[in-house]
Amino acid sequence: MRVFITGGTSGLGLALTKHYLSQNCRVGISSIESLEKIQDVIPSGVVYYQADVTDTNRMQEVINDFAKNQEGLMNRMECILSMMDNNFMQFVEVQLSNFLERLV
Repeated sequence: MRVFITGGTSGLGLALTKHYLSQNCRVGISSIESLEKIQDVIPSGVVYYQADVTDTNRMQEVINDFAKNQEGLMNRMECILSMMDNNFMQFVEVQLSNFLERLV
C-alpha cells in the first residue's frame, strides 16, 4: 500500500508515518520545511517532498510524482492523508477513527 501524508514530519503526521512504515507501506511525506532542516527527523525509507499544502498545483505535482514513481505497486495510491488541509479534514477523521478502532 502507498500512503502520502502531508505534515508527516511532526506530531500526528510523524506518528502515522512511522506506523505505516512499520506496516511495510511505501510512505511519501511533505513538509514546508527544507530537507536540510528536518533530515534528522525523517525515518529512513520515506520519500520526502518539500511543499506547501496551500499551493494546490505543487501538491498535485508531488502526489502525481509519488504515485508514478513507486514501481511494482498498484496504479493508484491507497490513502492520502492530510494533517493541514481543511478540505481533507473530514477524510482524515474517518481514516483516523478506523485506524484507532483497529488498534483497540
